[in-house]
Parts: sequence; C-alpha cells; structure tokens
Amino acid sequence: MMSLRRLLLLTASTATHSFAFRNIRWLWKGAVSEIFTNAVLGRRAIPPLPSPYSNDSNGYNDDDDTLTSPPVAIVTGATGGLGVVLCEKLQKQGYSVIVAARDPIRGKALVDQLHDDSSLNNGRRKHDARFVRYDANEPSTAKDVALALDGRPCAILINNAGVMKTNISDTMKVNLIGPSILTLTLLPSLRKHPNPVVVNVGSSAHLRAEADIDPKTLEDDTYDNDLAVYASSKLGLMHFSQVLRETLWTQQGDSLSTTSPSWRPIVIDAHPGIVWTPLLRNYYGSAAKVVEKLKLSHFIFKSPEVGAGALLSATFFDQTKYEKMLRKQKTYFSNGKSGYGSSESRDMDACRKTWEQIIQPAVMKVAPDECRMISNSVLNV
Repeated sequence: MMSLRRLLLLTASTATHSFAFRNIRWLWKGAVSEIFTNAVLGRRAIPPLPSPYSNDSNGYNDDDDTLTSPPVAIVTGATGGLGVVLCEKLQKQGYSVIVAARDPIRGKALVDQLHDDSSLNNGRRKHDARFVRYDANEPSTAKDVALALDGRPCAILINNAGVMKTNISDTMKVNLIGPSILTLTLLPSLRKHPNPVVVNVGSSAHLRAEADIDPKTLEDDTYDNDLAVYASSKLGLMHFSQVLRETLWTQQGDSLSTTSPSWRPIVIDAHPGIVWTPLLRNYYGSAAKVVEKLKLSHFIFKSPEVGAGALLSATFFDQTKYEKMLRKQKTYFSNGKSGYGSSESRDMDACRKTWEQIIQPAVMKVAPDECRMISNSVLNV
C-alpha cells in the first residue's frame, strides 16, 4: 500500500527558488492577480454558494446517532472582519455556529445578533450559536472549544484567526501553532462526522516564503517588519494541511482511502484574496485613512462580505472531486476556486521538517495521541 506522501514525492517539485524569484512570483501570481480580480471582476469572480442545508440531510441527533439536526461549524477569529461574516453566512446556510474568539464582549454580542436576526434563518427554526473564548496563542483554550461541542460532531472548522505586523514569535504561534493544535484537539469530534471540512485560511504571501522554516522564529521577539515571517507562517500552515492529508488518506491501488470507509475528511487551504479588514487597516496604519478617503479600499480590496464568500465557496466545493484534487495536489483555493500554490507548499520533505521541528513539540503537550498518530504516519516511512 503506497502512502499519499510517497505518491506526492513522485510528483512534487522540490526545487529551491531564490529570494528574487519568490518575490517576483508573489507580485505576479499574488498581488497583481488579486488586484486585477478585485478591480475588474469583483463579485463575479466568486462561485455562488449552494442552496442552504436542509434539516433532514446533514445534522446530528444525540439521542439516536442519526444525522437529523443542524451540523456544527466552528469559526476562529470570529469577531474580526471576515469572522463575523463567516458566522452570519454559515448560519444562513443552516449551521449551528460556535463563535471562537478572544473578546468575550464582542463574541457574546455576535451570538446575540445571530440569535436575534431571523433573516439569517431563511424561515427555518433558529439554529444554535454559542461563544467560546479561544486564543490561538493560548494552547489550553483549544480544549475549551472542544468542550463547547457537547459531544456533537464538528462538520466544519475554519481556522480564520491570524495576526500580522507583530513580533515574530507571536506571528508563528497564532498563525501556525494555534490552528494546528486546535485541529488536532478537535480530531475526535471531526471523526464523528462522515465528511468534515477543515479550512485553513491562507494567504498568497506564502509565495514569498522559502521551503524550510526556521524553528528559531518561535523564540524570536523582534518585529516582523517586512512580513517575511508572516509569509513563512502561512506556508507552514499549508505544510500542516499537507501532513494532515498524508495522515488521513492513503493510496490503495488506483484509489485513495481513509482509515474508515465511511469517513471522508476534507482538508483544504483557502485564500480569500486581499480583503479590507481591521487586520489590513492596522497594517497600513495612518495610510489606511488615505486609502479609504480616496475610495481605493473599494477598488483594490475585497469587502469582508466578498472575502467570506470566497472562503465559503471553497468550503462548499464539489467534494466528489476531492480525490482527484489530492492526486493533482490542487487543494489550495483562491477566490473560491482552485488557485496557484507554491511548489514549496507541496514539498513533502519540507512539510515533514515543519511538522517535526516546529509543530510537533507544541502539539504533543496538548493532543499527544493525535500527535503520535501523525508522527507515526509521516516520520516513520
């Protein structure tokens, strides 16, 4: 039986690109492409969402283990620009939403809004929404998110929380270590759902990053002025996605399979495009007011509404095509469609190194069983 990792090793490019090449690649495939998409195509670039979920098709009933009540979606960074819209749209699609965020006041206010806004329910009965305090920089809070499920399966996990233009260690811990720990902490709940979807929110900035990520960044408190470590953290998250896919899926003859025939987990990376969110406004500082005054924010950037639509179009893609996407290494989405991911993101030697040197030591402290499972799959080959 050939593992997915061995299949990828036969096809993935492991070339080490120069600093100049990576930055030119990012400018052309990332920045220029996204500005064109936003300015010229706008909403037309985003595939439409499917019809809202029907109460009789994909939920869960605690009493008899049948899928009858609304499925649960977890959104981290839920009170930010993208996060709020993601929660609103997911509830409109018929999901019970767990609002995972640092700020209890804003989080509970969003939950109240989701409960009170009947227009989000398309005439259906109101779906549950609840707040749980989650800080990607505090590993222990991942367990609080798991407890908030009350034993229910997790249908969708969107790792949306992130930071930029801060110190290097926090950038790595929030953007890479945090979502890795949360995903593996929730793995038992994801296993309870027949086809759960994990969405790791990415960035075209990963195109700037070199394949090997320096473990010393986890202890570096200097400032990430040029966003080089932000780029590395986003590439590292794609490495984690690849490691997770390698663990959960194996090659058997001409087909791919999972550890259970009835379990079809989906793990994707999705870039919403350049979105005018509080995170980006903070990055531009005083220049943000100039951008808004000139109305460039509406021309160059996506609104949170459109950016969230792009992420959810990726989330609700045609899952019957997933195995084909795995074989072709096309699990990176941009603007809701298959996007251009760097060869470094598919370099399994680099993925293994990121897991072993950066992610594994942190995850072992919180989710040791899941950590050992991945290590046995990825490292002992």
